[in-house]
Amino acid sequence: MKFALQDVLSKSKLQNVQEPFELFALMQEAGLLSEDNLSRLAELLKSAGRLDLSNELLALPQTKPVEGELK
Repeated sequence: MKFALQDVLSKSKLQNVQEPFELFALMQEAGLLSEDNLSRLAELLKSAGRLDLSNELLALPQTKPVEGELK
């Protein structure tokens, strides 16, 4: 997954990543990951051969109400 992010995150930052949560934090800082933007992470999971996790991630309910949607 780190390799796939080399085009958007600096190589030096990626080299220091040891744990998944560190990668997710970098993605958040770069605006690639948020509660309402999980598509890049789903893409990375697919490319890593984890279609099951990608599908599970995309199936999660939205945590923020959509504009015009009743709670």
